[in-house]
Amino acid sequence: MPDAAALSRAAGRVTRLTRNGGTLRGMPPLTIDALAEQYTDEIQLAPPQIEMIANTVRGRAPGCRLLVFGLGRDAGMWQRLNADGCTLFVEDNEHWARHALQRHPDLQVLRVSYAGRTVASSLPLDAAVRESLAAFPLPPELERTDWDVIVVDAPFGFDAGCPGRSLPLHWTRQLMGPHTHVFVDDYERPLERTYTDALIAPRCAHSLVVRRPGHEMFWGLGLNSGFAGWSVVDAGGRAQRLRWLLNTTRLRLLWFHDSVEVIPQLAACGLLDGRTHVLFSFSWHRDEAALRHLRRLLSGDGVVQRAAQLHFLLNSAEELAAFRTLVPGFDAMHFNNASLIDPRRFVPATGARRFQAVLNAKPLAFKRHELSVQVPERLFVSYDVQERDEGATRRVDLDALGAREIRRNLSAEGVAAALGEADVGLMLSAAEGACYASLEYLLCGLPVVSTRSLGGRDDFYDPAHSRVVDDDPAGVRDAVADLRARLARGDITREAVRTRALARRRAFLDALAARLQNVVDAAGLPLQAARLLDEAIAEGSKLQQHRNFWVAQLRPPGHVTPPPATDA
Repeated sequence: MPDAAALSRAAGRVTRLTRNGGTLRGMPPLTIDALAEQYTDEIQLAPPQIEMIANTVRGRAPGCRLLVFGLGRDAGMWQRLNADGCTLFVEDNEHWARHALQRHPDLQVLRVSYAGRTVASSLPLDAAVRESLAAFPLPPELERTDWDVIVVDAPFGFDAGCPGRSLPLHWTRQLMGPHTHVFVDDYERPLERTYTDALIAPRCAHSLVVRRPGHEMFWGLGLNSGFAGWSVVDAGGRAQRLRWLLNTTRLRLLWFHDSVEVIPQLAACGLLDGRTHVLFSFSWHRDEAALRHLRRLLSGDGVVQRAAQLHFLLNSAEELAAFRTLVPGFDAMHFNNASLIDPRRFVPATGARRFQAVLNAKPLAFKRHELSVQVPERLFVSYDVQERDEGATRRVDLDALGAREIRRNLSAEGVAAALGEADVGLMLSAAEGACYASLEYLLCGLPVVSTRSLGGRDDFYDPAHSRVVDDDPAGVRDAVADLRARLARGDITREAVRTRALARRRAFLDALAARLQNVVDAAGLPLQAARLLDEAIAEGSKLQQHRNFWVAQLRPPGHVTPPPATDA
């Protein structure tokens, strides 16, 4: 059994392999911390084995997708090691599952059954055995993810009556791509060696065996493929890993937000292949000029041929109608971008209401804070801004507008708390987009006073709990007073406001899910698109973990940013 001192020495030597499988760089501190904090003498893997796997997981960070067959005493270590990624454990043994979850309740565990499989019945790997394996389809929870690293370390296989690892190795063959690293422990045993050599090794460009006395571990090295290693650069020059909604061997779903400039790049670089569908959503109202520009982008080589794989989500019915007129031949639908808010983050509060109204908006001219000046006891929620100080984005001095209080740069939790202190929400711009803040008011049970607007925020308004008024401070004041009076009389309840907003949000999500389900079904995947969307939103409100925002440029794997030019 390895000791902690040996593991510590291994951690000190740790380096990581990059995605191209060749370059060595220093391991991020997270790995050493994880090994030091989570390692115990009960872990059966030797330090060199742990070091190999740790190198590989961190080489795909951040966002590594790690699949581990086996929920052992090392589960907490892998979870901590991949804290900035996704780790799923597959386990059939109730005792091991219960024990691990008691120690680490935040583990993501998929329970499976290997009933009917034994080591004895799995060998030799002949036609009959292969046919018996085919009777066990891949669990959809595994197939929906494109795994970076797969570790096969379970179930038990030390004697003929144990379940053995025939099924995990059979599934791994189906799940792995050219870029996937695969580790198989106990490779010295006949079943593991036979199945790995027949199913796994032929799909690996390179492999090696990690040996210690009486024990071997197989490592199939993954190389670059598809989206692995791609990054995006936003308008501010910040680079990060390309995100996706779905990345399987049969279907890939990419989602870009306010990023239509990448359309020609997608076609030119080959990412828009036959199995890739791309969604585009928008923050701001799409006027005629924006749609004509989009049409020019879509007219390039390699784009028109993939028209069926590009899907545009417009925030209002009016924008959808204009799109169909100006950009014919491409798929589009009315989908309000605000529907991607996680509603669990915004709920009605029960405490005292200190403010008659709240306006959650940046201090920019187009937000028209001045229309609220006749509403007493106002709260402004505001933020630091990067926009140019001119025209519609000219800075506004909020301190000069007489609000009772101004709160700046709040977290989502802070915004929800602030909304819980107000009676009514204000939204006063003439044009923008779907408007997250407007739906956040409604989810918190605040009726809304809005001016007439372009961009789709009124999709969620209902005469029972909203007022749309002229661009007039007195009209805004009177509408706030009316809604507060209705609240006081019980004509409006905050739960009813939230319930109506949730129903409209669900309708948008269901419509999008139905559109995506057609794509999923055509690819032959056993997935539910509605569940896929809900889970992705739960992982990050506004799809922060699965959308690419404000992208100006795509970068291929291995791209190195050149140093800035200097004057001679």
